[in-house]
Amino acid sequence: MKKRLIWLVPVILVLTIGLLALVAPLVIPADRTAALLADRVNAATGWNLELDSVKVRVWPHAGLKLGSGRMTGLPPDSGVEEAGWQGGALRFSLLPLLRGRLEAASATLDGVDCRGRNGDHAYTLAGGDLRLKDLALDLENETAAILPAAGPVRWELAASRLQWDAYPLENLDAEGWADADSLVAETWGAKLSGGSVSGRAAVALGAGAAIFPFRFALTVQDVPAAALLGDSAPDLAAHWEGNLAGSAAGWGTVRDGKLVPDSLELEGIAVGEEGIVHATDWLGDIASYLGKRQDLMEVRYDHLEHPLLVRDGRFAVDLQASGPDTDWRASGSIGLAGDLAVDIQVKLPAGFTPDLGSLFLLAASLRDKEGRLTLAAKLTGTTPQPRLVLDLDRTLQGTGADPGKALEKGLGGLLDKWKVR
Repeated sequence: MKKRLIWLVPVILVLTIGLLALVAPLVIPADRTAALLADRVNAATGWNLELDSVKVRVWPHAGLKLGSGRMTGLPPDSGVEEAGWQGGALRFSLLPLLRGRLEAASATLDGVDCRGRNGDHAYTLAGGDLRLKDLALDLENETAAILPAAGPVRWELAASRLQWDAYPLENLDAEGWADADSLVAETWGAKLSGGSVSGRAAVALGAGAAIFPFRFALTVQDVPAAALLGDSAPDLAAHWEGNLAGSAAGWGTVRDGKLVPDSLELEGIAVGEEGIVHATDWLGDIASYLGKRQDLMEVRYDHLEHPLLVRDGRFAVDLQASGPDTDWRASGSIGLAGDLAVDIQVKLPAGFTPDLGSLFLLAASLRDKEGRLTLAAKLTGTTPQPRLVLDLDRTLQGTGADPGKALEKGLGGLLDKWKVR
């Protein structure tokens, strides 16, 4: 008896699926459902949804199998210039379906490719797979919102490549939720030029037209400095070899596709090991002081550390870097508009004294116990056109020695040289 009952299970299952296959086209008319979906998308976004094919399916869930498609009629201010996909699916909630209502419970789009521009920022997404859950979208309700205020829609995105300005992200994975007021990425991660980046982010959607407050947290591991700096500091990126790691968190506001500089606040830390900054182009003004040690304009470091702080439209500079030849300390600030106001101290190699002309002997007398002189300079100008100028006053005061005694010692050395002659 039990064996007979066991054989009945697959028979009943096959009959049920067969019945659903016969009834489904009546309950879920493919063409009408696709038209309703297109109407909802157009009402919510102003975009036109085009589907190359639509088929009813009953297993494993009642819904539609979507063929390739695209969005057309994209407004110039939408931020999207092209959007298309290779296929997808739409699943309906069972209870509303039994009552004759078409309510989408989830949706998938596979092979998504899109590109666009958000203000000054361009992006391209390739090979994306998008999953939307908890939709509860009533296709027959003309006023139904795709992102309802009553509850969040869960989303997942995986993409082989996302190019955001100069940042080539690969193997992107992200998930989060969205509703009428917020778009939240609870977690996201990607590869960037051999390293990795990850974090979380949230954007407020209800603050007003073209105004988007945001919050974020970011972790970076073994990313080349050139790739990380990207378009934010292209000149520095072009001269820097070495990987960086660190973390940062902050908030700000985007208006009309552009960051409001004074709104950005950020705190974090950046560290680096074994790198080089090719600074010859920037240190030309002090080249004459270096004599035979022109190689010092290639700044090599074994360890670099920089707390990150952005507030009131300025980036606080607090850099410490130690290397085989020189140790660097920088403090001051850089405006987000590009103006520079940075004090720099460089501890030179033991036994080396820069060629300061008549002040050579005086400078030599200011070496520390290790036989090293600390050279001071000021970095001014703008990020596209920086200017580094030697600060002799701070150089002579940098050791904390008594200037009078240092002068006496320097003059004594000069007299000793005359005696030898």
